[in-house]
Amino acid sequence: MWRVVYPHFNLFNYYMTTEKILKSYTVAQLKKEISATNIKGFTKMKRADLHAVIMKNKERFSHLKEQVKTKKPKPTVRTEKKNLPQYESNLMKAKRLAEAKANVVALRNAYTKTYL
Repeated sequence: MWRVVYPHFNLFNYYMTTEKILKSYTVAQLKKEISATNIKGFTKMKRADLHAVIMKNKERFSHLKEQVKTKKPKPTVRTEKKNLPQYESNLMKAKRLAEAKANVVALRNAYTKTYL
């Protein structure tokens, strides 16, 4: 008779979906939900025991919905600096050093003109 009233309702699917919902939560989240309902003695329980407690007290956990897990984005791959031949990298270092020396000389000249 209940199939006439609710033809889309399947008891097997109902139990499977609740197990599916519970599996989408972590153990820590399940323990937090159980503690919110004032059930005692759950702290050392494993996942299967937590599921059993929740299934036994379904009316207290009717608010639980399946959590959608999102995939973490893949980390971006850092591109390596081009490996320049040794002489090119030495040349670039020499140019930076020459620019630094020129800056020092310019500052020294500016100082001597100003204060001496």
